[in-house]
Amino acid sequence: MAHPIQLPRLGWSMEQGTFIAWLKRPGEAVAVGEPLFEMEGEKALQQIESTDAGILHLADPAPSAGQSLPVGALLGWLLAPGESPPATSAPTPSEDSHTGPPTALPPPAAPSVRRLARELGVVTEQLTGSGQGGRILADDVRRAAEPTQEFSIPNTKRIRATPRARRFARERNIDLTRLVGSGRMGRIRQCDVEAALTNQPQAAQPLSARRLAIIRNLQESLASSIPVTLHSRAEVTKLAALRALWKTEATSAHLTWNDLVVYFTARAIADFPIVAQRWNEDRTALIPLGSSIDIGIAVDTPHGLVVPVLRDCLSGSLRQRSQEAKNLIEKARSGRLTRQEIDGGCLTVSNLGHYGVDTFTPIIHTPQIAIIGIGAIRREPALDDQDRVVSQYRMGLSLTFDHAAIDGAQAACFLQKLADHLRLAALS
Repeated sequence: MAHPIQLPRLGWSMEQGTFIAWLKRPGEAVAVGEPLFEMEGEKALQQIESTDAGILHLADPAPSAGQSLPVGALLGWLLAPGESPPATSAPTPSEDSHTGPPTALPPPAAPSVRRLARELGVVTEQLTGSGQGGRILADDVRRAAEPTQEFSIPNTKRIRATPRARRFARERNIDLTRLVGSGRMGRIRQCDVEAALTNQPQAAQPLSARRLAIIRNLQESLASSIPVTLHSRAEVTKLAALRALWKTEATSAHLTWNDLVVYFTARAIADFPIVAQRWNEDRTALIPLGSSIDIGIAVDTPHGLVVPVLRDCLSGSLRQRSQEAKNLIEKARSGRLTRQEIDGGCLTVSNLGHYGVDTFTPIIHTPQIAIIGIGAIRREPALDDQDRVVSQYRMGLSLTFDHAAIDGAQAACFLQKLADHLRLAALS
């Protein structure tokens, strides 16, 4: 019996995903539990395991790398030896998809044909293909792009335009009847079409699945928590001196300020674990911190904010922790994080100090109840114990916490504990 392969739902709010690549070749045998294909959900890349066994047969049209598809879209079939795929390859909704009419795949067309359609402003979903199986061909797109009448004005006088201008306008769906030419006797030139194209209102660009997921997460955080932010400044003179010394030693790790703050945040959590609790699924109870202190690192990527999780932040050496953080950040920026690398985390650290921001109000990464914001490090005058003016390095610190989970005094105690760890710079 043929088993359909459909795009799964990786999160309750997920409506579409991006197909990345098959991990099996067409015609290859697939066993239950074997990785079958890679896809990207809201913020993570994931290998999808097969729930059935059979011979892989791709749908027609087969999903292409980077193609965005609705949840439940048909990707292919798992067939018995000698079995033929069902007659239709239309996508069917998955069992866990939202109720409502199923979302159909777009008409079959080659990527080059779809690209041509975008350039000519043709909607392929409204075309009937003349190719085999209703496949849309380039000629179908060009015919749809041709105006029903040749460029003319009411008195049937033809528009004066150079061949290059006509071709350029046709490829970009520009109406020459609306243009005034700058050439001899009002002849429209390509530069006139280019000017009209520049002055056209820009079409709204749909948001990516990642950006929509980020928006949903932010809205959920603000809607479900009572955020309060505390601001402080921590002295980091000793830590700055240690970091400067490490940078001169070839054998030492080049630790970033983020590495150091994450480490001392973990130390402060160990002393004050109440801030590292997490809400349960229905927000009726708080889950206490477990045996491992796993801290999220907010990373700005071309696709938006992503929060990979650095595991067990008090184990191993600072150098190991730093390298692990660098690997996670690199994967985040290249879009190769897996769901396991972003799940969990008892608290998040967000750094805007390198932008010159002193303090700010970070948004809690739910279901966590707190997030640390790192501000700029500045050299400032201060009084020592003998009232002498000395130079100190100070770092801006912000702590946003959910007042429904902890009280302000508890949050202030934790922030003070973190500032003490940064000031003392004790690494053991």
